[in-house]
Amino acid sequence: PCREGIRQMLRLLYKFQTCTATEADLSLLETLCTVMNRTSFCGLGQATPTAILSTLRFFRGEYLKGIKQVRVNG
Repeated sequence: PCREGIRQMLRLLYKFQTCTATEADLSLLETLCTVMNRTSFCGLGQATPTAILSTLRFFRGEYLKGIKQVRVNG
C-alpha cells in the first residue's frame, strides 16, 4: 500500500492543485489515506497519510474551493 498509495495520493493532490478534481476525487483521497494508514507495514506508509488526513479535517474548505473552481470555470 505504501509505494502505490503514495503515487496515487500525489496524483490526486495534483488534481486539486490544478483545479481538475471532482467530489469523487475528494472521497477517494480520504479513503486512500485511511486505508494506507491502517494497512501499511512500513512507517512511511503509516505516517504519510496522516498529514493529508489532518489537512482534510482542518482545511477541508481548501479542497472544496478547488472543486468549486472547476464547476465555475469549466
